[in-house]
Amino acid sequence: MEQRTFQKYSNDFNFVGYPLYYVVESSYGTQLMCSDCCTEEYTGEETIKVDANYDDHQLHCHVCSDKIEAAYEEDDESEEDSEYA
Repeated sequence: MEQRTFQKYSNDFNFVGYPLYYVVESSYGTQLMCSDCCTEEYTGEETIKVDANYDDHQLHCHVCSDKIEAAYEEDDESEEDSEYA
């Protein structure tokens, strides 16, 4: 079994510090995972896609149910209340 550690934050050039989540496709189906669960559950048999969570404040890991951090803060002001709308 290949041991991998999946990053919690992006580390690519000009793309540093964004919170990451993993879409894991296996014989059990498709699951969205945080970096810790992806590292623990990885067997080498899965197809894994990674993406940054920019602004989904309701994104949770399907394994541990922890909330996956969003890169940008939630906007409390609705568009109709904005002075620029």
